[in-house]
Amino acid sequence: KKNILHYYQSQGFRDAAIVTGTVSKRKDAALLNVEIQVEEGPRYRVGDIKWVGNHLHDERMLNRRLNIKKGDVYNPKLLQKQLYNNPNGLDVASLYMDDGYLFFQADPVEMKVSENIVDLKIGIQEGPQTYINEVLIEGNTLTYDHVIRRELRTLPGDKFNRAKLQRSYRELAQLNIFDPAIDITPIPNFRDRNVDLKYRVKEKPQCEFKFSGSWGNSGFMGGITLATNNFSLGNFWKSRLPMGGAQTLGIKAEIDERGYKNVALEFTEPWLGGQKPRLFHLSLNMASEKNRTSIGGTTGLGTRLSWPDDYTFLTSKLSYHKHRYVDYDLLDHQKEDTGILNDLAVRISLIRDSTGPDPIYPREGIRVALHTHLTPPWSLFSVGQRSRSDGMEPYRWKEYHQWMLDGSYFLQLLEDLVLNIRSNFGVLGKFFSQEKIGPFERFYLGGTSFMEYSIRGKECIPLRGYEEDYFTPKDNVSGYKGGIIYDKFVLELRYPIISTYIATAYVLAFAEGGNTWKSYKNFNLLDVKRSVGVGVRVHLPFLIGGLVGFDW
Repeated sequence: KKNILHYYQSQGFRDAAIVTGTVSKRKDAALLNVEIQVEEGPRYRVGDIKWVGNHLHDERMLNRRLNIKKGDVYNPKLLQKQLYNNPNGLDVASLYMDDGYLFFQADPVEMKVSENIVDLKIGIQEGPQTYINEVLIEGNTLTYDHVIRRELRTLPGDKFNRAKLQRSYRELAQLNIFDPAIDITPIPNFRDRNVDLKYRVKEKPQCEFKFSGSWGNSGFMGGITLATNNFSLGNFWKSRLPMGGAQTLGIKAEIDERGYKNVALEFTEPWLGGQKPRLFHLSLNMASEKNRTSIGGTTGLGTRLSWPDDYTFLTSKLSYHKHRYVDYDLLDHQKEDTGILNDLAVRISLIRDSTGPDPIYPREGIRVALHTHLTPPWSLFSVGQRSRSDGMEPYRWKEYHQWMLDGSYFLQLLEDLVLNIRSNFGVLGKFFSQEKIGPFERFYLGGTSFMEYSIRGKECIPLRGYEEDYFTPKDNVSGYKGGIIYDKFVLELRYPIISTYIATAYVLAFAEGGNTWKSYKNFNLLDVKRSVGVGVRVHLPFLIGGLVGFDW
């Protein structure tokens, strides 16, 4: 009954009342009849709005932030939201609480109700400016205090700021080493005009032991991963428990039916030097399959930028891999070759990510990422790319430049219902010294995101509802398989069914489409291959350590 009345009141029916409510059992089935008689009353609209007690901000500023105008449908719930609880921070309280006025209060009073009009008087108590005294941290048994404090935007001596408090919550949740239900408690002291902030965290399982499996063109592929995102290299060298530093360490082994084997080691330090968010990354891997072997690694640096805002991160990585092959069809031309293929490349990424606060189930924010992946222009230096007269010579060095733009937007429709809109675009190019775009790092569309081992390099773009590499165009002139340009669009509606410390799960409905083309002139933004379906995602840190998904 309360929900029914709240709905009517949100539509302007201030005087709505439930007159009668009866429940009776049907004779022909095990069902119940529910009858509710509602008296709606008149629909009210907002009249005059008067502000009292405001000194810092004038009525024009307050009315602009309240964003409720004379003549709007009277909605008490919306009124409270615009005074205190707008999720975008565009409420009246943020004008004061983001400037230190922790004790701010706004009390709306219905001054006059007549002729379906409600006149409002909103009394403001601004209170004194409040400064942060102490920042207390509790609940971290393994994670060091400094790992938590370096993520906080609320520092002792600063003015209290509600927006920075919310940003601190997001940054802690994004570490993915704590339960997202982080408790932040302000402890105010009105007499001294200061406030203590207590952050209480609960650590997630610190190690992940993951089994994975997939079916694709290469048959069944299985893998084992041992990883942690709370590693401490310093403790390791000191022969202590190597945990608590928020570093990432992972070891992965994979194998499939065709004899493919891969072993990889990865390490990431998000705060190199400990003073600023400067990332260091190192990964090594070795792979083999029958007549092919690959060995190499990647190292890189990254830093947080202040423009356009501090949600932005810039990373650059340098990678080198050496591929050996014997009697192998490198170019997929039904001609086997023996040789060595070198891959020296730079990857630069510019990412702005404000999604969150929970990285497993984001409810709001935008993520935009621009990636470029390029090699030196070896053909400009004539580094031995041709050695046979039939035009099917083995390459010695990969040569290409690849650009990819990804966007993702999360919109919280209701309390838990979230809409995710994604788009992806990629293009492969050649240097002016090349005759044509080579066979490396081309786009293959369809299936899951599990990648088949290929020393040519395959940029596998998942598209649900289709088999692996279902859309693989072939250049009629060069004979190279794979597209050089692609696009993809996704609409996904998500709803959580489990949200606890030990498990997260949500159901989803999706509609997506994409395509890839063999040449730029064939590109058509609207020519996409579509699919719709439903799915479920499960995150079990104790048992799986990753996000497992099923789609139909």
